[in-house]
Amino acid sequence: MHMRTLSYYLLVALFVAQSAVLSAQAYTDEKLVEVWEQLTPSERSEVAEWYRSETEALNTSQNALILYVANQIEIDHGYWPTAGPKPFFNPGGKRQRLAPESPEAQALKTALSLEVDPRLWSYDFGTRRLIRHGELRDPERVFRDAVKGRSPGLDFTLAELSRRLDSGAFLNENAALSRAYSNSEGQVFSEVSLFDYLAANEEHVLTETDARAVLFYVNDQLDSAESVELLSLDEVNQRVREIFEQVRVSREIVETYAAVYLLPKPDLAAHFGDVLELHALWLSADSNPDLLRDRLPSPDKLDEFLTSWRETFRLKRLRTQAIYRQRNLTGTDYGLRALFEGVLEQFGAFEPRTLAVEVQPVPEVAEVSEPAIVLDGEALEDLLEKVGELRGRERKTLMAECREAALSSGAPQVELVRLWSGRAPVPLEELDSRTVFDAHDAKVFGGGPKRRQIGPGDRLWDAFDRKIVRDHVAEKHWRVDYEPATRKLVKLSAERDKTTELRLLLRGELPDEDLARAVLLSQLKTSGVLLAETEFFAHTYSDRDGNAYQGMSLAEVWSSSVELEVPDVDALAYIQKVWNDATVRPPLDGADHAKWYPRMGESLERVRHRQQLSRSLVAIWFDGRPKLRDGYDASIDIMHALVAKSGENAARVAEGMDLNERLYLERGLKEIVGMGEDAWNAGNERRDALIEGRVRIRQAVLRVLLSEAWIGE
Repeated sequence: MHMRTLSYYLLVALFVAQSAVLSAQAYTDEKLVEVWEQLTPSERSEVAEWYRSETEALNTSQNALILYVANQIEIDHGYWPTAGPKPFFNPGGKRQRLAPESPEAQALKTALSLEVDPRLWSYDFGTRRLIRHGELRDPERVFRDAVKGRSPGLDFTLAELSRRLDSGAFLNENAALSRAYSNSEGQVFSEVSLFDYLAANEEHVLTETDARAVLFYVNDQLDSAESVELLSLDEVNQRVREIFEQVRVSREIVETYAAVYLLPKPDLAAHFGDVLELHALWLSADSNPDLLRDRLPSPDKLDEFLTSWRETFRLKRLRTQAIYRQRNLTGTDYGLRALFEGVLEQFGAFEPRTLAVEVQPVPEVAEVSEPAIVLDGEALEDLLEKVGELRGRERKTLMAECREAALSSGAPQVELVRLWSGRAPVPLEELDSRTVFDAHDAKVFGGGPKRRQIGPGDRLWDAFDRKIVRDHVAEKHWRVDYEPATRKLVKLSAERDKTTELRLLLRGELPDEDLARAVLLSQLKTSGVLLAETEFFAHTYSDRDGNAYQGMSLAEVWSSSVELEVPDVDALAYIQKVWNDATVRPPLDGADHAKWYPRMGESLERVRHRQQLSRSLVAIWFDGRPKLRDGYDASIDIMHALVAKSGENAARVAEGMDLNERLYLERGLKEIVGMGEDAWNAGNERRDALIEGRVRIRQAVLRVLLSEAWIGE
């Protein structure tokens, strides 16, 4: 590809800021992610700083507005606090905070559709302070913003604009509703505010304790306590909802005009009308936040204000000027992305990359001095056919030599397999068979007809089997696996056929590797609520007619794209097993469905992510670059670095997996980045050694097979 100069990207950035002509990026999002992940942490920091310095020098309308606001700031970035747990009302002193990573806290955030990854900066209307949500110069955040065409200074400027536009007229109301939400059980959700909870649904009401506390706080008068206590609960909820609506609209006014200051066409509530009218209002205030703040209406006067300004906009013929302002801001996102792509190209990120590190694998791998043996698929099958023609004793002797060659190959997998297979609690033949988790019994949990077992050959079973996506539990050749629901090793089959072991060796896999993997999986076991969820979803699926489908788990069926209804017996079993709640009785109604079905979905997501994370970690423990599911292949290098950092210690690697399996790798990445290049190099060395190890095993076995003593050259 022809290398474009950085000045080209600067010109593109300036051009599109004026004309909004650019319609496609030079590289896809996927390509940029791929290139970014190949950079070392120090290289990412260098690219991010280079891009930041170039954006600061751009002569675009948006950048001019950002600099205008920045030059008026009297408070340094470092003064503002980082995000922390929200304060909460606790009149009786009995409320307890839930850990943000707890299943309950995560489920509520999902149910309320709260932003998982907040911007770097936000404005706290309750304290009139800016809040920082991460590291100031985090290269990962710079990358994510650059791909979206967002300026590195955009988040801070939007937050600062909100602070400048907020008159503080509803400070007490904002402060009260900024307190952390608490449920009727006294559990405090530190990352969810009372405002968040009320905003999610018009029918949401606060607990009586919080509702009355909001009124006390807003009134801010000691003699108001008696009058508030005399109000009925319905009156309290109505007044809280009225306060909320005032706060919501006041925030909406501030955030809307802050967004229009920098963005050509942000998402607006319908009642704000044509965005050009808002651009014209900024022009009438000379783009000065302090001047505009004094003109913004109170919530109850918003409609009147918009109607009046709409008429002014029409009479003064401000549309042309507003269009010009909007066009000047349009295209900045494309220009910034083009600029970032140019920085990456000039940095050489798109060129083929090689690792400039000395490979020091653990365990150490010896040098290969013999030339590599390469066989195509047909030649390999011919070789296996010749082995099959050997007599029983000859074949047995050959296999013994192949095993010995593999174990003497110097591959790091050899020591890994010896270590983990040696920790099996009993010999493989003494393990129990896989547990059969029957369908939940209506006699025990209620809510359904008697179950009828159906299996392969049944018309219903066969038709349904074609629709579902089966979980990958173990490779077909595995003789043993780990069962997460019982936390024990189970036997799948006692023996392999006479060609399977040789085929495995020719793939670079050792004879007891299945046992080693299963033992390692057992060290990454789940516990607590997650264990109860895992056990629940291991049970056999049944439909509402009582047909129990043998060999199909709830997890498999519910994760497939098939239309189905959840039988009450399964929902009741979930409520009792996972939530320890025996008060819910059949039949379940719409309110029960609305409450419990989302929780069941969250639990299923948690179980699947946790199990896939465990299996992905085990896969990279023995393979340099295995094929992983559900997007985990993008994190292979992170996982290698984590294992290397732990000193190959499974207990250390498992720390935090149950708390929040989705954020586990993100936290690990931050740790590795903080440790610098040495951590990445250790992971890369480990990965490369394992890749080389597979080659060593295959080559050692092929040399035995092709020796003159056996098949011949």
